[in-house]
Amino acid sequence: MSIFVFANNIRTTLVSALSSSATTMTLASGSGLPTLQTDQVMPLTLNDAATGLVYETVYATAISGTSVTITRGQEGTIAASWLAGDYVSCDPTAWAIGQLGMGNNLFQPDQGNANAYVTKNPVPFTAFVDGMIAGIQVVNANTGASTFQTDGLAAMPIYGKALQSLQGGEIVAGAMLLQYRAALSAWVILVSPGGALQVGNATQSLQALNLAIGDGRYVLQSNLASDLAPYELRSSLTGDVEAFSDKRYSLKQSQAFTSSGTFTFTAPVTGIYKAIVTGGGGGGGGCQASGATYTFAGAGGGAGGTAIDWVTLTVGQQVTVTVGAGGAGGVGANSGNNGGTSSFGSYVSATGGAKGTKVNTTSTSGGSGGIGTGGVLNLAGGDGSDGQAGASLISGDGGASFWGGGGRGGSGGGIIAICPGSGGGGAYDMVFSGTAYNGAAGATGIVTVEW
Repeated sequence: MSIFVFANNIRTTLVSALSSSATTMTLASGSGLPTLQTDQVMPLTLNDAATGLVYETVYATAISGTSVTITRGQEGTIAASWLAGDYVSCDPTAWAIGQLGMGNNLFQPDQGNANAYVTKNPVPFTAFVDGMIAGIQVVNANTGASTFQTDGLAAMPIYGKALQSLQGGEIVAGAMLLQYRAALSAWVILVSPGGALQVGNATQSLQALNLAIGDGRYVLQSNLASDLAPYELRSSLTGDVEAFSDKRYSLKQSQAFTSSGTFTFTAPVTGIYKAIVTGGGGGGGGCQASGATYTFAGAGGGAGGTAIDWVTLTVGQQVTVTVGAGGAGGVGANSGNNGGTSSFGSYVSATGGAKGTKVNTTSTSGGSGGIGTGGVLNLAGGDGSDGQAGASLISGDGGASFWGGGGRGGSGGGIIAICPGSGGGGAYDMVFSGTAYNGAAGATGIVTVEW
């Protein structure tokens, strides 16, 4: 892109004749001439001393003392032959003023149609130049991909600031400013007041989001506790709530892994993925009692923890997915079993809930909830309820997971957990039949991936 440079009071003459093909001229005086930097040009006007009626505009691209390197025949003028003593001056030119937005050729009325814009300038463009600026007084808004043609040059596509084809609504009636990018062979919208702004994918916290990643919103803020109820947060909320609420992505597709085991997830596209990982639920304890001094009530298993995070994956990237199994229920008057850990590669993981435990013959303790790690938000699973304290029956319910409540304690056998990662219920026998009853299994964990 050329940057125009001007200097005041540049009035001198040629020392020697200049042919129509010469690209270097020698001036009588170099006073006031600047040193040009890369991409800078100085418009100079040649004028014959004999009649004062012949002109040529040249662009100075390098200046060394009185020696000036020039590009000939600019702004519609023709390279001519000049004599020693002909005048050289630095004067404002129509093209340069137009590029500065000071001339009447900056915004020209659109002579085309919606999606195909056409203008003509009083001082016409004669070739594409990287960085050249064109203005349009738009009449018709665009409805999709669009092109721009000016001064009979080829029609080129118009891109938004994400350097992608337009989709509709980026151009509205009124003034619009474009810049030509040679590397793209396209015009890029610089200014289009009232038009939709095209932006690239955000990669930093203060950057704008486009609609493709910006319309799924998790707003926790002051309602954090109620939004996440009935999940037990305790001290496990290690993710910054504000950071979590900033992760606002529109998620169009998903895949869920609901069976225990190890799997492989292959990223279908390059982008940002949301992973939710929940460990398996702990199993509830069983019972067997012929009286109040025996184990007549098993405790509930704890729920698996949950971790939530956003990760960036590239198309074809493979991630190992592990889904933790639910812990088996206790057989007879015995403890249940712990739930397994779930994970999404090395990004996030969540431990399973602990088993409903037989502490001693007349005491059973609910299992602790698992915990998520590595996520923007890390949640503890709910604890299972105690089943028995001396001669007293307690509920023996399984703990609730991120996905819902656990299995409840049940007469003659615990109730199986249904919601992913929730704890199994303990068994109780209040008639002291002496029969061995089993606690319920915890629910299998889950891993979901959305993009």
